[in-house]
Amino acid sequence: MPQSFSIVVPNYNSGAVIERAIESLLSQSYPDLQIIIMDAESEDQSWDIIERYRNRLDIVVRAKDQGQADGLNKGFSLARGDIVGWLCADDELMPGALSHVAELFRKTPDADVVMGGCERVYEDGSREVTPARPDAWEWIRFHNVVEQPSTFWRQPLHRRLGPLDLSYRLGFDWDFWARMAKE
Repeated sequence: MPQSFSIVVPNYNSGAVIERAIESLLSQSYPDLQIIIMDAESEDQSWDIIERYRNRLDIVVRAKDQGQADGLNKGFSLARGDIVGWLCADDELMPGALSHVAELFRKTPDADVVMGGCERVYEDGSREVTPARPDAWEWIRFHNVVEQPSTFWRQPLHRRLGPLDLSYRLGFDWDFWARMAKE
């Protein structure tokens, strides 16, 4: 049985890159993918781009938030997928990524989290791949070694962990991964 996915994309004034993020999700051609866009009332071309894709997106919310973590929390509260994750507006998924992740979850039904390698593409065109660390849960206490765009987790784990902590303006993901490691 295929796993359903919910991917949240928070956005604020990311008009230069958000179309690539949306396209990377739509090109997955995954049979049960819920795409949730949370726009914090962008003042650039973001909203025009989002509107162009609106009929292919499952949920689009345009509302002020208290920062990226708040937007993500609001998006996750709307998620219905068995597996969840998020893409920042400047992130992209590789072709076939969700099918591969679903297969990994199918093969390891006891796994709550799947982490993959992450390829960074820099402005000058250079690329760097950071492989997933098999010792990530040990290292998370000292260094944020989890690559957010290539990390997916089961919805029951998300419910157990609760929302992202808004008191961490930039480190909310690190805190979330550390709570995952404890769980």
